Amino acid sequence: KVQTDTKVPAQFLLYNIGGKHLRIADVETSCGCTVAKLSKKVLPPGDFTRLDIELDTSIKIGKVNKQITVKSNDPKRPDLHLFL
Repeated sequence: KVQTDTKVPAQFLLYNIGGKHLRIADVETSCGCTVAKLSKKVLPPGDFTRLDIELDTSIKIGKVNKQITVKSNDPKRPDLHLFL
């Protein structure tokens, strides 16, 4: 639970467990109230990156569900959907 009219931070760690470089093309959020910042876009095998998210709860009342989509060259899951 969080308060209305605050900025709530969240963080995801994205790992490359494949055998080739993972290239993250874009990170999209479901609305302008959610901002995503990626620390790096190219991950060699075995490497990871941090995805920092900030959700602005201004004018939000009740349960809120926001989606973040990570687009990459992953052949099995080119669109990774994350939720807050």
